[in-house]
Amino acid sequence: KAFDHDMKPEGFLIPFGILEVEQKQLNIIYGTSKETSDFIVDAFALWRQSRKEHYSYIKRLQIDLDNVPELESHRTQFIKRIVEFVDATRLEVELVYYPPYHSKYNAMEHSFRP
Repeated sequence: KAFDHDMKPEGFLIPFGILEVEQKQLNIIYGTSKETSDFIVDAFALWRQSRKEHYSYIKRLQIDLDNVPELESHRTQFIKRIVEFVDATRLEVELVYYPPYHSKYNAMEHSFRP
């Protein structure tokens, strides 16, 4: 058959984007789990490892976050994993949260526009 109409996906890939604002570079990391705190911090770690040589001079990282449930500052798993990330990378990390319903200020929301 040239095209099988009964094809069913075996799984799904979940995208997570990290936008390097000044470099105008969008990094998409795919995972197979839901967008959990663990998945998000693992994505930061993968990004850091892949860009470590390019950014070997940085000591401080500002992470702008939407105020979604997986990332809220009172979520202990997310904070625990961010602390582990900081300990592993020795980076000073500042978490900046967009107010609820203010994604219009989030550069990631507009990064796909021409």
